[in-house]
Amino acid sequence: MRAFTDAGQRRRMAGQGSGGSATDNVGIAGVGSRGPPEDGADFLATGGDITVAAGQTLLADGGVVRHAGTVTGQVTGTLVRDADAVAPYVPLRDELTSASQCHAWVDGAPRQEAGTVVHTSAQTTFTGEGVSSLQVFDVDFDLAGTGGAQQALAFTNIPDDATILVNVFGDERTISTFSGGLDDTDTSGTPSATGCCGTFPTPRP
Repeated sequence: MRAFTDAGQRRRMAGQGSGGSATDNVGIAGVGSRGPPEDGADFLATGGDITVAAGQTLLADGGVVRHAGTVTGQVTGTLVRDADAVAPYVPLRDELTSASQCHAWVDGAPRQEAGTVVHTSAQTTFTGEGVSSLQVFDVDFDLAGTGGAQQALAFTNIPDDATILVNVFGDERTISTFSGGLDDTDTSGTPSATGCCGTFPTPRP
């Protein structure tokens, strides 16, 4: 479920104008979802308007698109206009911030990093120390290529049963990558979604 609290939201579909996909999914990904929301649940909630570009479609089949403002463009699913569309989700901001702080610090001190991070336009490489069950990395830059382009994320020297914790610092960060997979069968050098946790603590320790 996506929840936006800004007065208005404009969604530019991936690949628009470049021969890419003319659709964008919320709630359930087109390629399948590990934990899809229940049928009839909120798939998208926004405190403002929803504007979908001409020739594009926002897919929310089986779910509810709850919006405080107007809807312009092609949107599937059940549309519900609700002035308090995002009210149930506002507390999540503080809850997620608190969880990120908990992951990043222990007894008021930052967790010790496990290895090194090397960032280039094409790839960011996380190299662990090969021993700890919790591999911790701190990042204070965008995980993206030049101009926000997608890049690879690679993890090396990580124990097979380790959990990876990536603390991303900064007021505004972009993550744009084609790496990763939901299943443990991913062989691209990135961990499965169940083995990697990203947090956004602030301020930086």
